[in-house]
Amino acid sequence: MSDVAARFRAFQLEVPHWVDLLAQIPARHVQRHDTIHPAFHGCIDWHSACHATWALLAHRAITGDARYESVVDTILMPAKLAAEGADLAARPQFEMPYGRAWLLRLALEDRQVTGSTRLHFLGR
Repeated sequence: MSDVAARFRAFQLEVPHWVDLLAQIPARHVQRHDTIHPAFHGCIDWHSACHATWALLAHRAITGDARYESVVDTILMPAKLAAEGADLAARPQFEMPYGRAWLLRLALEDRQVTGSTRLHFLGR
């Protein structure tokens, strides 16, 4: 095995450690209230909050660790999602296409990781 291959294999063994470290930042920032949005209100802007929520679900998918489950569930509460849906319907060009793409990716990750369909109506 080459030196590069050996170093890559060693890195792969440490992926859960690095993912744990990286997840701490979005977990902290999605709980801030620095925008007016009901669910995706942290991380300075709407699409970054969607992206950060996705990151917490991706953390769980990679590590199997559900430590951020309550944070994600607080963000994805039905009443908050309904308000987000109403806002998105009223402003069809809002966050198009980049932010809406993160919302779609979040909906997919949520379904794959938790089995939930709570974001389906927003994905449609």
